[in-house]
Amino acid sequence: MIKFLTVLFLTHFTVLGSAATFRSQDPLEMAAEYYFSRHDYKEALKLWNKVLDKNPKNVDALMRVSELSLMFGSRELSRKVITDFLDKWSQKITPDQVKLIHSKLKDLQSKFLSDEGQSLYLQATSKMEHKDWERSLELLKQALAQEQGHLEILRQKAICEKQLGNFAEFYATLKQAFEADPYDPQLMEWMSEAHLYFKQFENALTALKGPTKELTTVRQELAFAFASIKTGKVDQAIPILKNLLSRKKGQLPDVAYYALGLALYQKPEAHTEAARYLKLFLSLRQQHPPTGWDPYAELVTTTEAKKMIAQLS
Repeated sequence: MIKFLTVLFLTHFTVLGSAATFRSQDPLEMAAEYYFSRHDYKEALKLWNKVLDKNPKNVDALMRVSELSLMFGSRELSRKVITDFLDKWSQKITPDQVKLIHSKLKDLQSKFLSDEGQSLYLQATSKMEHKDWERSLELLKQALAQEQGHLEILRQKAICEKQLGNFAEFYATLKQAFEADPYDPQLMEWMSEAHLYFKQFENALTALKGPTKELTTVRQELAFAFASIKTGKVDQAIPILKNLLSRKKGQLPDVAYYALGLALYQKPEAHTEAARYLKLFLSLRQQHPPTGWDPYAELVTTTEAKKMIAQLS
């Protein structure tokens, strides 16, 4: 067992540092790292857990416990150690430490624990390059059976399901990927839009907000604003949308104009402005009808825009 874990660690994992470069003078940390260097990973995990219990803000201990938990086959525990830490301590450590921990989470959740799982994943991504979505999906399902909860397998599986129009399956897979790494900007974007598509507006907001989360893309900001409107938080949405329009004028999807028109429609003093944005939406929609999967398909329609304009006249 120890030989297997040693080979697994050396072939699939990066480490914090060797015993020679580990500089902590804390006796418990030194003992934990000693057992780690001797490949006694069970004892090392036990001692690193004690270090973390003693000092819950110890980032090195967090990294070791998460790595070793994954080594022993618990991808879920490896993830939970980090996400629980961030939920509790993200406001009390430095931004650089938060960034490092985010990176570690993504790295560990994307590690392969078996050669077979990795081989199946690589075969699937090769098929995806040729847009063979059905075969890719088959291979990814097989890979996932070997590597439950693997972040990148789930991400690619969601892409295939979306391409095949299997939106319910896409939504379910995306939830699993987002659980594996709720701080991934791309997954935050996809998850919030999928929640909108399925009219889960509070969930869309939750996917985008948190102590270490920021709105970093236009699509995130738009999804957050639209979900805010749909949950009665119009005053939260209007400044986001106006800021977007001032920064990205002429580069935004027509949905942004509809959203601002919808928000201002609910403000009696802003009806003239609301009508202007709704008319802009109609003009843009006529010029460039949406193609492919549209998370706003049932939420944004020309029919509703025309009704609101008529009521504002």
